[in-house]
Amino acid sequence: MSERGARSSLHDGRLMVDDAPLLILGAELHNSSASTLASIDAAWPAIERCGANTVLAPVAWDQWEPDEGRFSTRLVDHLIGRARAGGQQLVLLWFGSWKNGVSSYTPAWVKSDPERFPLARDSAGVALMALSAFAESNRTADARAFAGLMTHLREVDGDHGTVVMVQVENEVGLLGAARDHSALAEEAWEQRPPERFGVDYWSDVASSDARAGEAFMAWHYAKYVNAVAEAGQREWDLPMYVNAWLDGGDDATPMAGGTEPGDFPSGGPVPRMLEIWAEAAPALAFASPDIYVGDVADRSVAYGRRFGVQFVPEMRRDTPAQVFRAAAAESSIGMAPFGIDSAGDVELDDLARAFRQLRAVAPVLTSRPVRERVAVHVDEARPVSEAVLGGWRFRFERDFDPSGAGGQHDGHCLLVAEEGRFLMIGYGIVLRAFDEDDDRAGWVLDCAELDPGTLAPVRWLNGDETGGGTHIRITRDDPPGFGPVPIDGSRTGILSFALYRQPS
Repeated sequence: MSERGARSSLHDGRLMVDDAPLLILGAELHNSSASTLASIDAAWPAIERCGANTVLAPVAWDQWEPDEGRFSTRLVDHLIGRARAGGQQLVLLWFGSWKNGVSSYTPAWVKSDPERFPLARDSAGVALMALSAFAESNRTADARAFAGLMTHLREVDGDHGTVVMVQVENEVGLLGAARDHSALAEEAWEQRPPERFGVDYWSDVASSDARAGEAFMAWHYAKYVNAVAEAGQREWDLPMYVNAWLDGGDDATPMAGGTEPGDFPSGGPVPRMLEIWAEAAPALAFASPDIYVGDVADRSVAYGRRFGVQFVPEMRRDTPAQVFRAAAAESSIGMAPFGIDSAGDVELDDLARAFRQLRAVAPVLTSRPVRERVAVHVDEARPVSEAVLGGWRFRFERDFDPSGAGGQHDGHCLLVAEEGRFLMIGYGIVLRAFDEDDDRAGWVLDCAELDPGTLAPVRWLNGDETGGGTHIRITRDDPPGFGPVPIDGSRTGILSFALYRQPS
């Protein structure tokens, strides 16, 4: 470990940067968008437009070490310079031995020498496009390159703290087979499993040989990644994590991956493999899921339970409701929609609104003790949602059309219980409250629209804006549409309100 500690750390379920918690409102670049100076520059307008406070960007091994032992720093330096100029933090993604289960980002001098840098093989002995996790030469070369990156970060960023975390590899695991059948892997397969898991763990972990192979690969991938992470941490002790390509489960689609190991990267840090990863890779602060289908909160909860931290480093960019869901987790340190630099204007503007609101309430979400909160989404498939919070039962519905012409749009919100009050952010949603015990209606005692910068009241809403005190509404239009009676809804989408009970 270096003499000086990094300016970022993980503590009590929060990412601390200069002793202040950071909720990552991230924007992840496409895989090739950090491959030239021009492509980095071309990506930045989208980052600025969506208002991200953190950029996730790849560092590819083949470009970092184009010739063995020679490191090229210009792309990393340019990323750091652009982030500093724009006031963003950086999370760097090390695309080393593996990216999405294959070894497409290894340098040419690695790819062209499979004798020195062996590949994994399937059960028929056919070489797969992935370095074997059982070859010491592979691990040593990767660890040396990663240590060089961390040394450079210490030298150029140690006094600035622009880079706050590093992801080690990307969506680790083996595609095309449940386990590696190369000679080195076969030798390891015959050895006793770690004592921690019992003598017959590989075969007993599940009812199929594929699941046994998955557990076997998880142990060895985790030990490999741990060695790489440790080599980097000896140079600069930034928080490091690993991300997972989840199996499809009930959401099996080409985007979600299949359901059998090898259809998705076998041995990666999916929920059922987290105990193995935690045991074999103690240098990693946490593991995290990439989530493109299903509910973010449901699919990430296992990670929060195991590591005390929830982070979604990749997710869809067209679902601001899921951004709210990711932020609402008790141990959330943030999220990053993927491919921000190819997003359209509507996607960027929707994210900008969500990020603007979340940035305003981030001090509340990251404070201790943790406040009760819930994030909900309503749409055509589920037009009504309910949740209990702070002694009230809330019913959430889609915003109505004030013109009377009909039509409703999706809505979402994040609701936080404070001392006798509620803090609410969102878009296109109507909230009504009821007593948790006897279903008496909750009437609006007062409602303040808050300034995003200070959270101070800019208007007190009453009358039409709260339906005569019957509901809280964040309109879907800004400014709202005009009907027979124009209603001026919440302009910032950040509200603080208190309730009282309808007399019995």
